[in-house]
Amino acid sequence: MPRRRDYRAELLAALERSPRALCQAELLRAIGAEGYTDALAELRRLVREGRVRAAEVSGRRYYYVRGDQAVADTVGIGPLQREILALLLREGPMRVRQIARELGRHPNSVSKAIRGLARRGLVRWSAARRAYALTPEGEVAAATL
Repeated sequence: MPRRRDYRAELLAALERSPRALCQAELLRAIGAEGYTDALAELRRLVREGRVRAAEVSGRRYYYVRGDQAVADTVGIGPLQREILALLLREGPMRVRQIARELGRHPNSVSKAIRGLARRGLVRWSAARRAYALTPEGEVAAATL
């Protein structure tokens, strides 16, 4: 008889390795258990026990184990927003057009992503420089990505 997989240990290990929160699909993909209801049941059990934290953002549930605020701040941040945070951490304050040019993206897409980051308190408008800059919380979140 085949041995049953220890989804509990695999889920915890995958979350501990990840520097950011993972959505359910990413987490199941990381352990190679996409579509397995046993793995989902174990994940729910870990959340109930308090060993895994969960946060809901825009209808999507994200999971993480670390208790620090930096990981929680990365919940629901999209790929473009991650690129922007990394760029601002590396280069300092920049205007939307500069960010768009640097990332090879349309300025409208960048502007929308920055508004989302600003709502979370990760970036702010610097009137003196007429550019967007990371807040202290944004610097911590960018460093953990």
